[in-house]
Amino acid sequence: MPKPVVLLLALLTFLAPIGVVVVMNADKLDQFELPKPPKPHEIEGKVYFFSAPWCGACKRAQPAYQRLRDEGYPIKKINVDNDQDLAMKYNIRSIPTFVYVRDGKEVGRTSSPGSVKGLFPLW
Repeated sequence: MPKPVVLLLALLTFLAPIGVVVVMNADKLDQFELPKPPKPHEIEGKVYFFSAPWCGACKRAQPAYQRLRDEGYPIKKINVDNDQDLAMKYNIRSIPTFVYVRDGKEVGRTSSPGSVKGLFPLW
């Protein structure tokens, strides 16, 4: 058999069981919901946004910080030049860094502004 035909048969053999499972569970698909991010008042703790005025990446992260703040999330901007003690406490090695803190302990961190809400799987 030609290679393209063999590859097509192999692909169909692989995908057929997946299709059967999807069809058998089609009535349950409307029950499936992705987890929704918590509302600001549901947050236990706060987020520190460690940055500096001279940092280009921090300036690019600023809209994410501003959006979270405007939505009412408990987020505080920390200038690492002015608050070195807090930066040392949370072992900040690069900026920008978002740190989620609950009861004085770090729960999660990210340097990616697009994934800040992903820090909170344990709300």
